[in-house]
Amino acid sequence: MKEAAIRIGLVGAGGYGEVHRRALGRLQSRGDARLVAVADPTVERQSGLRQSLEKEQVRIYSGLAGMLADEDGLDAIVIAAPIPYHCEIALECLKRDLPVYLEKPPVPTLDQLEQLIAADVHRRFFVGFQQIVSLWMLQLGKWQQEGRFGELESIRVGGGWPRPDSYYQRAGWAGKMKFQGRPVFDGPATNALSHLIHSACKLASGSATAFALPRTVRADLYRARPIESYDTAFLSADFENGVAFSAALTHSTREPHPFELKIDGTRGWAHLSQDGRLLDSPWGTFDYPVDVDSAMDRSYESFLAFVCGRETRMTSLEDTRGYLLMTETMFRSSGGIHSISPEWIEEIRIGQDRNYAVRGLSEVVCQSLATGAHPADQGLPWSVRTSAVFPDRGCPIPT
Repeated sequence: MKEAAIRIGLVGAGGYGEVHRRALGRLQSRGDARLVAVADPTVERQSGLRQSLEKEQVRIYSGLAGMLADEDGLDAIVIAAPIPYHCEIALECLKRDLPVYLEKPPVPTLDQLEQLIAADVHRRFFVGFQQIVSLWMLQLGKWQQEGRFGELESIRVGGGWPRPDSYYQRAGWAGKMKFQGRPVFDGPATNALSHLIHSACKLASGSATAFALPRTVRADLYRARPIESYDTAFLSADFENGVAFSAALTHSTREPHPFELKIDGTRGWAHLSQDGRLLDSPWGTFDYPVDVDSAMDRSYESFLAFVCGRETRMTSLEDTRGYLLMTETMFRSSGGIHSISPEWIEEIRIGQDRNYAVRGLSEVVCQSLATGAHPADQGLPWSVRTSAVFPDRGCPIPT
């Protein structure tokens, strides 16, 4: 007999919450889950959202407290609210002791993460780093367990996803270090491309269940556009087991540079490209479908299995420690965020929109992917030279 549909309450229905609503709609069409309530104070400001939710017979609440008080039949909660509110919303959700899907990144600071871990005594959180259950990640993990890479030596990631003015105007916290007194630290390594750092922590562990922690971190953070936070990050680290890691992640290339991942071991290698579509290796080439919806579907399938007790979570709060240690420490290693001189920046008009691009940045990303070199190592005039530091448990990000 088929199990009853999992009844879900969604916190945050606009923005990325729309991706979650689509995923829940597909699950509902199969009878696996049902969105029964939404908590979002901005529903009235989003064109057509109330009408759409009412048509789907979803109950609407202006705040989380009201939803938790009235909806005693919920089986799980999904948090797709803005990043600066993740911690307080997650703590409030724990009062109901329900499984919680917390969209990535879980929180902006390590202090907040440790607060959630301490409060989550029954281990109810599932963190939505969707790429952990991507087809390419599962294949790399399989090869690791078969020993095909031998001893892992290095992991390098890189990507350029240009983001125009409209991306930064979509929310008050976009591109900010803090918003309404809450930490945000928004940028490519801590939001849009954060899954690459988290995935590297998983691969570096060499384990089917563990995530590696960084031993040292070196980073330099830059801004090409006039924002509080950064739009370009170069990062390198040594994991505690000796695996070397580097990342070159930016929103300021002229053209899109689909993300890549290169993994090298003593016996084998693999190269992922085209935003996760193409996986090349000595053991074959694989072409995967790439779209947000299929990644979200696989993540939700794992979450529902977790809710039903059929399997453990794919990413717990504890599993994100390596990611948070790395992203917090990169701010301290960088000595803050460095503005790139205007002479190296071009403004690109896209209709009514505009992007800021650093000249030659795609080539810098490619060189980093090949060698792990930071801009200063490549002799770039706009770069700053930074030093590796040891991660600590303090919060170096201004809040």
